[in-house]
Amino acid sequence: HVVANLSAGLIFGALLIPALGQGMAWFLVLTSGFLGNALTAWAYFPEDHRSLGASTAVFGALGLLVGDSLGRILQRRAGRSWWVWVLPLGAGVGLLAFLGAGEGKANVDVLAHLWGFAVGLPLALGMAFVRPNQRGAVLQWGCGFGTFGIVSLAWVLACRR
Repeated sequence: HVVANLSAGLIFGALLIPALGQGMAWFLVLTSGFLGNALTAWAYFPEDHRSLGASTAVFGALGLLVGDSLGRILQRRAGRSWWVWVLPLGAGVGLLAFLGAGEGKANVDVLAHLWGFAVGLPLALGMAFVRPNQRGAVLQWGCGFGTFGIVSLAWVLACRR
């Protein structure tokens, strides 16, 4: 499971880098995972929910890819047939269903996968309209170091228990 999450996360993340830059891509993957997990915990409230994992960020990255594709379509002036919209959205939802359902296993948190995708899609769609200069070194380095710092802090806090 860990290897599958790592592999898919690296592939989806690498596909985001040309559009968003390295720092911003990984920062948005982390943000979509965090927000997807927060929404999952909120959906289960007041029940105790202990399935906060990295797969939410993987499906957040998938949502980011779909949102980026849809944002690029919105920015184009011509050639916006319905098929152009269906293809990225259908591919994303198809991958979400294929990879995120867990073949009906009870220990797979399908809701977390869904929330990760649902958060990532509008994040990237919004970035299409406020896309900063992706070559801006200060922004990319800041997002990259911020992402590294947040992940490091999370591990330090997790290891203290």
